[in-house]
Amino acid sequence: MLVWIGTVVPWLAAIPLLTFRVQTIELGSAIVIGSVLSWAIAEGTSRTFRSAWLHRFAEARFRREIEDARDVAEAATRAKDQFLATVSHELRSPLGTILAWTQLLQRGLLDAEATAHAVDVIERTVRLQTRLIEDLLDVARITAGKLHLELSRVDVRDAVRTLVDAFSVAAETKSVELVCEPGREPLPARADAVRLQQIFGNLVTNAVKFTPEGGRVVVGAGRADDMVEVVVRDSGIGMSAEVVARVFERFHQADAIGTGRYGGLGLGLEIARYLVTLHGGTIEAESDGVGRGSTFRVRLPLAIDAHEGTRARDATVGSEATR
Repeated sequence: MLVWIGTVVPWLAAIPLLTFRVQTIELGSAIVIGSVLSWAIAEGTSRTFRSAWLHRFAEARFRREIEDARDVAEAATRAKDQFLATVSHELRSPLGTILAWTQLLQRGLLDAEATAHAVDVIERTVRLQTRLIEDLLDVARITAGKLHLELSRVDVRDAVRTLVDAFSVAAETKSVELVCEPGREPLPARADAVRLQQIFGNLVTNAVKFTPEGGRVVVGAGRADDMVEVVVRDSGIGMSAEVVARVFERFHQADAIGTGRYGGLGLGLEIARYLVTLHGGTIEAESDGVGRGSTFRVRLPLAIDAHEGTRARDATVGSEATR
């Protein structure tokens, strides 16, 4: 366009004022043809430079994407290697404990009191082993998209009471105070009762595990707008902001100190998040920092039946009539 404007227009404007040995129409035609050829050459050159620039830009972007993908893949590989090492340790250690006590029982080297203790240790170890395997199976189901819910009407308040009763012995064994605050009103929700216990159980297990002796764990439930809210708050080791941001990630352990001395596979919170999302709810983690405890907040849709809905509408109409 610059070539066209800079040549054709001035020449066409100047031709009537000049004298030439050739006819005006021939000169004008020559100018137009020459300008068109110049225009075509300029456009072809610009397209060539543009293509070269876009190719170079795309190549640089593709190279950056490859490097980013490689970094992500390497990080995932390291995480999986660490996870496999943790799995091997967590599965081998209980088996060693079971084998040792079983051999002592077979040899008859234990008295009645020691035998009862051995049976108790074996039972607790087997339960721990079963839970680890169930977590691995759940992760496999999540990855394959084959984890489904059996929904029914559940009172979350009763589920919280049952959960606290189930974990009271474990908390007392560690000298941790476990407090239940279920609220006064019913908290109906459409949920899978078994999976609901799994969600809350993972949260309470972590709270008790990461809370030192003499600490306190509070499990509360109530309504938050049109949601059922369950809060698990502890006075344990707490988490840094970086750990809070990644605490629900797979293969990531919620050990804020990073010592790994608390054990576990780091799958419980990831499974809990998936199950809560499958229920149509949300789960959040909060902490004021290392050594200041942690809070996990689960929100599930509140189930309101037809009778409750009619009563709520009547109350709304009554309040409007009063106004």
